[in-house]
Parts: sequence; structure tokens; C-alpha cells
Amino acid sequence: MKKGIFINLLFISTFWGGAAPCQVLTSSDHDYGAVLSNTLVPYFKALKAGDVDAIKYYISGNLYEKYRILLDHNKEYPSFLRSHFKNAKFLVKRVEKINNEIFVEIEAWFENGSYTNQKLVFAEELGKPAPTWKVVRQSMQ
Repeated sequence: MKKGIFINLLFISTFWGGAAPCQVLTSSDHDYGAVLSNTLVPYFKALKAGDVDAIKYYISGNLYEKYRILLDHNKEYPSFLRSHFKNAKFLVKRVEKINNEIFVEIEAWFENGSYTNQKLVFAEELGKPAPTWKVVRQSMQ
């Protein structure tokens, strides 16, 4: 009986205790400003403008692979983006850092009154002259 309890406690501490702590970021945190000012706002501006070259600059990893065909080969995609995001409003609801990634929860409100909740995940790409945060995943909530 004691051996079973020990194994259960070991399992719980290994899989639950090893979870990375979440740090909620505020506007005074350096990473908050770096992600929002240098990546998120320009990314949203690129979506509204239908600027696929800028969008490709701000995304990376799985997210780029997911949209690569549309971004690289669909000539109508910029027009679609301009139309879809024309008067969209974006509200940042929460920013948190877990390990080396930053998670940003947003609401996107569209001209027709509809809205979506999304979570964007940013990872830092080391480069010159300075590191850059890129959107690497997104999910609808």
C-alpha cells in the first residue's frame, strides 16, 4: 500500500510539479513592449494592408508552414486580407510568458459585428542586430 502511494506521489510531482511557471507580463515588462510594439502591432497592420511580405517577416515555424501556399502563391490573398481586416479592431486581453515563449490573448472585432478570441504564441529568434519575436502558433478560443 505504501509503495503504491509513493509511486502515485512520484508521478504527480514529476508531471505536475515540473510544469513551467507562468509569468503574467504588464506594460512595464521589457518583453511585453518588445512583442507588442515590434511584432504584434506591425503584424496587425500588415494583415489590414494585405502586405504578405511583411506578414511573412512576422511569422515563423508552424504558422508560416500553415499559410505558406496562400502567402507565396495565391495572388488574391492580399485583396482578401485587406477586405477581411479593413476596419478590424484588436484588443489585447492578456500577455504571459512561459519558458521562452510569450502567449498573447486577443479579441478581434470585425466590421460586421462578429469577433474572435485568439491566442498567439511568440518565440524569440536570435539575430542581428537584435533578437526578433515572431508569431509561431495561433489558435482560436
